Amino acid sequence: EHLSLVELANAMASACRGGGGMTREEAMRAALSEFGLVRLTPSVTERLGAAFDIGIRTERLQRDGDFISAGPRFNTDR
Repeated sequence: EHLSLVELANAMASACRGGGGMTREEAMRAALSEFGLVRLTPSVTERLGAAFDIGIRTERLQRDGDFISAGPRFNTDR
């Protein structure tokens, strides 16, 4: 809860770019891992969900069905 939602969205986008894309849950787990965390508790999942929504809205992330990848604004809007 001490990490900003934008920072979490950027971590998801970075993981998606590095891994060539992934599912929403995989992106969340990758973001957790980047900050040294492993468990998707309900409160962490809620916070990551909010970060994911910001990532989609700000085009840091883009969705194609169940597949998530880094969005066009990930590199320019950091």
